[in-house]
Amino acid sequence: MASLRKTRPVSDPYEIWTHGDWTHKVLKFYKSREATLADEWGRVFCEVDGFYKELGDVYYTEVRSGTLIHSNYGE
Repeated sequence: MASLRKTRPVSDPYEIWTHGDWTHKVLKFYKSREATLADEWGRVFCEVDGFYKELGDVYYTEVRSGTLIHSNYGE
């Protein structure tokens, strides 16, 4: 399994989540996925595509409120 603490390229994210017109591409987990899920304030580094594209940290609970459309987790 690849280290989740390494930032992946935008073309090959760990996960892709959609929220209507918004898309979150998870590029980095700061903790293990399980620890991030257990932490209400767990954050991940994402490319967010909405009104414009932006890179930054997002709370994973916010990301997971959408629909998972792709996952490379565990590769």
